[in-house]
Amino acid sequence: MKRPATSTDVARRAGVSQSTVSLVLRGKDEGRVTAETAARVRAAARDLDYEPNAVALNLKRGRADVVALVVPTITQPYFASVLVEAEKEARGAGCDVILFDSGGDDDWTHRLARMVRSTQLDGAIVWAPTDDEVAALTSIRDRLVLVEAGSDQFTRIDLQIEHGASLVAEHLAGLGHRRVGYFAVHPARETYLRRRRALADSLGEHDGVIVETCSIESALDLDAAEQAAGAMLDAIGADDSVTAVVCDDDLLAAALVTVCAERDVAVPGRVSVVGYGDLTISRLVRPQLTTVSLPPSVGRLAMSSLLDAVRGRPRTRRTPGLVSVPVTLVERASSAAPQQL
Repeated sequence: MKRPATSTDVARRAGVSQSTVSLVLRGKDEGRVTAETAARVRAAARDLDYEPNAVALNLKRGRADVVALVVPTITQPYFASVLVEAEKEARGAGCDVILFDSGGDDDWTHRLARMVRSTQLDGAIVWAPTDDEVAALTSIRDRLVLVEAGSDQFTRIDLQIEHGASLVAEHLAGLGHRRVGYFAVHPARETYLRRRRALADSLGEHDGVIVETCSIESALDLDAAEQAAGAMLDAIGADDSVTAVVCDDDLLAAALVTVCAERDVAVPGRVSVVGYGDLTISRLVRPQLTTVSLPPSVGRLAMSSLLDAVRGRPRTRRTPGLVSVPVTLVERASSAAPQQL
């Protein structure tokens, strides 16, 4: 195979020094290299298909202009919208964004830390890491922003999970629901556990409302969710007092509404359904889902905070330490007052 061209080859072809090649190809030749010489260097680089060594260039500059977005699963549609918002912010600063899936990879923290220390990455946004994962990332904490994770050593973005749960509790209790089932994501990361605990606490403030009457778990996969939704309906069928189900994610809620339709179980007549995320799917199913809206703008906010840290930009849109982002409840047709059974 033909070996890749080097800067030495370009210099030889153009009849200049390697330092001149470096100045021209890094765009720092103005006032230091004649226009004729610069044109000759660029022509030689094109003729030889020369590509600068990115690793060496990063080491020399001390930055890569690449950052990572680390999420628990790339199959979760919400993270696609987060990535879009993060990329918009990064693009304005001349950075690219790569996506890391931390699910099922026990070594991802070590790989990420190694890439940051070796200047392959400038830094990363890490979504909902466990306590052990946070501890493993402490050595690069100055180049990280954590979302939905607790540690005073890191810059953090926190969605108001407890507030969202209280909105769901108030909504269902206000409609007259007194026994509520829970459709949970498995495996349950801390963000899901926080939602569940907060909902139980909030519902407990309303007399007679119980959240753990029936509980079913499912992976964030449509086929698995539909199968688990069937088990949820079996449990509800065995307990007529359950009149509402809160779901950890809109995908689970959509699966439940779909299986209800297949079994002629009326939503919201027999059972009200509430999701989490306000994903596109929440508006595609019928009835449309009542859901807690998680703003994708978190991606832009987290990226702005990260760029503040790695580029030393003025902190115009965040306060050091913790930024709290409000969530809202979007009321749609999948929830209503329970029918008399």
